[in-house]
Amino acid sequence: VQAWAAIREQRFLHDAFQFRFRSEGTRNAMRDVWNLDYVELDRNRRRGQNTTRDIGISESVSTLMHYSAVPARQFVATPELYLRDEIAASLNNLGNLPGAIAWRAFIQQVGTSPADTFLREEGLIPGLARQRQITATPRITNLNLNPEGFVLQHGFWLDTKEQNARQRANDSTMQRTTFSNYFALDDGSAEAGYSSLYTYGNTQVAQRFELAAPDQVRAFRVHFPQVGVQHNNVAIIFRIWADDDGRPGRTLHEQSFPVRQNEGLNTFYEVELNQPVPVEGTFYVGFSQPATLYLNIGFDRNAVVTGSLFYNTVVSGWQQDTVNAGAVMLRPVMAGQALGLEDEEALEASLQVYPNPNTGILHFSGPYRSFLIYDVTGREILRHTATVWQDPVRLPRFSPGLYTIRIETDHHTFITKRILLKL
Repeated sequence: VQAWAAIREQRFLHDAFQFRFRSEGTRNAMRDVWNLDYVELDRNRRRGQNTTRDIGISESVSTLMHYSAVPARQFVATPELYLRDEIAASLNNLGNLPGAIAWRAFIQQVGTSPADTFLREEGLIPGLARQRQITATPRITNLNLNPEGFVLQHGFWLDTKEQNARQRANDSTMQRTTFSNYFALDDGSAEAGYSSLYTYGNTQVAQRFELAAPDQVRAFRVHFPQVGVQHNNVAIIFRIWADDDGRPGRTLHEQSFPVRQNEGLNTFYEVELNQPVPVEGTFYVGFSQPATLYLNIGFDRNAVVTGSLFYNTVVSGWQQDTVNAGAVMLRPVMAGQALGLEDEEALEASLQVYPNPNTGILHFSGPYRSFLIYDVTGREILRHTATVWQDPVRLPRFSPGLYTIRIETDHHTFITKRILLKL
């Protein structure tokens, strides 16, 4: 909508002239909010002359990925796993007459090579066109990306042939994406807080992430906004889960950490894990809290993600959150490498099962989480979870022979041993 305002009074006609606009409404959420795109000052305009022949960007370019940040090594390994099928922007023609323009889509590694143009098009934009969409399929094949980290800038540029330089200021839109060592679905600003609405038991919240290559989670970053009751230094549980057919499954790691709500507006703080946690494929990070705590974690309502947020209560089990659109402000920080073969061999050598041969009581030389025992046919015959005190395990009366034991270590890796049972 364009509006025309005449300024005729002599008291306004001086070099120090200033003005401002005030927005008024019922303050009913965001429903009465409006904004100015730009103000054009000119002389000798006629009443009713409230259109200008300006074609410009009306909605900025969409994000390059469904994520706002991806570790550089993960992105370089398989870019197609993360890139959107297409990026988009919108434009308006504020004039009554159609305009013939051209446009191009580009991507550039900031600070290095020139931009790579992956789309060139032209068209006739009808008069008074509103929110006319332009799209393109992004590519990075012509960029030499460093797996240690980089910044990409992508966007659209319009060639409108406009003679007025001030009207060319809205002929481009671009966005930067940082590729470092962490995942993020949020854009870094909290429009709301995400909290439990249940009044008993514990509530768990999990957010899904996809890996192009095996890696390790070494830390996480989180933002708690200063809303409602303050819970500074209250401890809750951070968790990492493996995937179980599209939902959080087996717990890979859990660790208590303190809530900090006094870090500042949209400010994250980082919590280092007790030990790096190996992950691959799909994994989930989140937290567990008493339902009565009413703790708000930062929530980005502008994040265009679907199917990534889950919650678990004593009533529902794991459910996808189909009501709240957005992302919680919780970001896993990756080590940048999978658990190496040398590390696995060291772990296997450090954990022994004895005595072997064995007469029915297993001792373990180090901490473990659980184990499974299989007979010579591969049939599972025993499943055991370690006690807090890591007590020796008395086996049922199995037939003498060779058995395979698969042990889950405290590092969430698996070690396979063979034991010989005898009478």
